[in-house]
Amino acid sequence: MAEELGLGLVGAGTISNRVLRHLVLPDVAGEVVVRHVCDPVPARARACADRFGIACARLSLRALLADPAVLAVALPLPPRRPRV
Repeated sequence: MAEELGLGLVGAGTISNRVLRHLVLPDVAGEVVVRHVCDPVPARARACADRFGIACARLSLRALLADPAVLAVALPLPPRRPRV
């Protein structure tokens, strides 16, 4: 089995929650692990992290990018300029 890919997720809204529901499916689980989520709304970031067992929830994109556990970043954002 390949090493798990540590993923950072930018945004914790509806689209991110849909992505996260996919990432826990058996064909993906064990290959990709979401390590960090960031969102400009603290309660939304924390709720998303709690719901999906994500260790780190922050407001800052810089903190997500500086996290050594994050090897890739997903941007499941609506088609407008993100506010992160």
